[in-house]
Amino acid sequence: MQSKSEGNTLNNATSQYKGAVIVEYYFDGVHPDYASMDWESLRLVFQQEGNTWVLSGIIHDQWTI
Repeated sequence: MQSKSEGNTLNNATSQYKGAVIVEYYFDGVHPDYASMDWESLRLVFQQEGNTWVLSGIIHDQWTI
């Protein structure tokens, strides 16, 4: 999975949640003084258990120095 944006933290979701479907909700930076550096994302991780898909992870990411 390629994220819309990445900070300086490691995004290891695909290696930790093998075979999962990861949905990312990305929020662009909105404050004009920060030049889009105030972005955030929310990733929802779904894994299949039998015939059912379950939410197995919630990941928050944001720009950091």
